[in-house]
Amino acid sequence: MNLTPDSSIVLQIVTFIVLWAILKRLLFDPFAQVLEQREGRTTGAHAAASRALQDVSHAREQHEQAIQAARAEIAQRTEAARKEAHEERERVVAAARNESAASMVRQRAALTQQVDSARRTLLAEAEGIAAEMMQSVVGRKAS
Repeated sequence: MNLTPDSSIVLQIVTFIVLWAILKRLLFDPFAQVLEQREGRTTGAHAAASRALQDVSHAREQHEQAIQAARAEIAQRTEAARKEAHEERERVVAAARNESAASMVRQRAALTQQVDSARRTLLAEAEGIAAEMMQSVVGRKAS
């Protein structure tokens, strides 16, 4: 048995190394670049989609906060308008009560004057009627 390497093995090794270098340069490296680009696009697209989802989530949160702020402002304005209307109603009612009370006092005073005037008139007429009746009954004037 002969265990010494012959020249064909060396030639096969050199041919393999040359073939490997040529295939690496022409086939393996471009294929690896294509795979890296594809992976980059896939990973990049996935990262872009994740960023887009985060942006959408952030925009949604901002939108919800804006809606809540708008609702709070509307509620605050509504409450202020309701309070102002209530205060205005109370002012109008108080003014009407005051005017009504003043009118009632004026009418009572006028009525009291009319009653006093009517009493004086009735008293004078009663005295005149009494004098006439006395003259009719007695036949002379009362003094």
